[in-house]
Amino acid sequence: MSAIELQMLQLFQPIIEKMVEEKIQSQQVNKNTEPVFTINDELPLTTEVLAERMGLSKSFLYQEVSRGNIPHHKLCKRLYFIPSEIRNWVMGNWKK
Repeated sequence: MSAIELQMLQLFQPIIEKMVEEKIQSQQVNKNTEPVFTINDELPLTTEVLAERMGLSKSFLYQEVSRGNIPHHKLCKRLYFIPSEIRNWVMGNWKK
């Protein structure tokens, strides 16, 4: 390496290290928030996502879960909803 290339490397090294660190941290955050399992080859939806997609409040979903009125799954103290089960629930084809 030439002297100029070494100087440029020394100049940009902290910037590159910071970018790499930010990328690693963002991937770790995504790993912690995304479900890591599938049911019938479907990715489950979180309470937040389902509430947003259906235009419902999270508290309404929690009430329906506690009453046993909506299909759900629990993993590591978190609720997940399977899209096909929710479609059946909305259509009235889901039974407790």
